[in-house]
Amino acid sequence: FVKLGDWTVRLSQDLIDQQGDAHIQLPWRNQRPDVDSEFLPLGLLKARLNVSGVGSFEASDANVPLREWSQFRDDAEIYEGSQYHFDE
Repeated sequence: FVKLGDWTVRLSQDLIDQQGDAHIQLPWRNQRPDVDSEFLPLGLLKARLNVSGVGSFEASDANVPLREWSQFRDDAEIYEGSQYHFDE
């Protein structure tokens, strides 16, 4: 996996739903794997939660989608060499 960056997010009550789950959307920075087909469609996400006075907790997931699946985009990339039609 290519490292795309590091993000730090301070949790607040508005990020936590009624079930107690936090939902955080990380912004893309310099690289855009959501539109750049040079990147695989899945990535590895590592997360660390630091709780003051308690400790740190870490987890990872190697099946995080970096872009939504699109048959049209994938076919264009395979058969046209680009996901965009420049001659239109």
